[in-house]
Amino acid sequence: MARNLVIPVFIILLILLIVLTAPSARSSEPVSPRSYSETTKSGQNKKFRLVRTTGNKSDTTNFVWTSFGTVDSILGGTILYGYQERIANVKLNNYFTADDSSITFYPSINQTEDSDGTCELHAPLEAGKNWQYKLTDTAEAGIVSMTETVVVPAGTYKDCLVVETAPGIEKYYAPDIGLIKIVEKGKGYTTMSELVFVNNN
Repeated sequence: MARNLVIPVFIILLILLIVLTAPSARSSEPVSPRSYSETTKSGQNKKFRLVRTTGNKSDTTNFVWTSFGTVDSILGGTILYGYQERIANVKLNNYFTADDSSITFYPSINQTEDSDGTCELHAPLEAGKNWQYKLTDTAEAGIVSMTETVVVPAGTYKDCLVVETAPGIEKYYAPDIGLIKIVEKGKGYTTMSELVFVNNN
């Protein structure tokens, strides 16, 4: 009788081993665009260095994003938040919405209709995934990579998202940090914006 129980017990132990060592269901859950959004906390500064190269000539400019936090909360969990961008003496206010389906950029607080925005990220976040970048245009953005390691002056960031928003333009997003790098390659020129530092002052 004991000999007959050996095989069933072995099978039960094997099943338990497979279940315990298998990746959890959580690890296979889809990643939310919200994971790559900018902070919604007021007062954070992100300093970028922009280098434009044309032929043998390079020009360098610094610009700073300062968060003024959550502006509004919309039904369904969507939040509207804003950043002031300062380049030399020029100040621009940028606005974004973020939820589990997308991150969308708007040029001003008075231009937050769908037709005004550009969809920077759209679920599901998967390598090779494309979506309509602007509702008034047929052009698409797409995810090039979800596992990029990116080195910028502010540090090294792993598991970064690389998004091509137009031919020759790539944006790099780090988890819980947001945008850390933008590269634009055009005819005869290249521009690169890289995160220099980030703080919570």
